[in-house]
Amino acid sequence: MFEAMILVCLIVDTSSCKVFEDMRGPYETIGQCNDRAAEMTIEVMNNPELSKFVVSGARCDKISGLKT
Repeated sequence: MFEAMILVCLIVDTSSCKVFEDMRGPYETIGQCNDRAAEMTIEVMNNPELSKFVVSGARCDKISGLKT
């Protein structure tokens, strides 16, 4: 299982960042997780309330101990 997250930083201060964790997952495959991370990136880029932020990275982490 994998969980998606993206790193967003202020445009004016790229050292000031936050991690946005996915609330839908986890995902069975890395491909599904990468698709969700891309979707999250697009959501941030299209959200006027987050216009002061830029997406600096996205990743999927393998998690263990969860069975669906």
